[in-house]
Amino acid sequence: MKDREHASVADVMHRAEGVVERLFTAYRADRSAMPDAWRPPPSASEVTRARAIADFIAGMTDRYAIAEARRLYPGDPGVG
Repeated sequence: MKDREHASVADVMHRAEGVVERLFTAYRADRSAMPDAWRPPPSASEVTRARAIADFIAGMTDRYAIAEARRLYPGDPGVG
């Protein structure tokens, strides 16, 4: 039973990591996909942009992250 439980947890973690990766990629590619309050200015360095994106994603609830991934990647079965 533990092996199945472990596999189930590992699968959920893998899918969650995929959602976070997709969100980061989408926000990095298109600043306008982020809410105005979180959007780094166009003049921001790559490091500053990455930190703003990471901070925004870190503050998301699971439901919000999945909803955002579905909005940004409609029809993609890998987002939940």
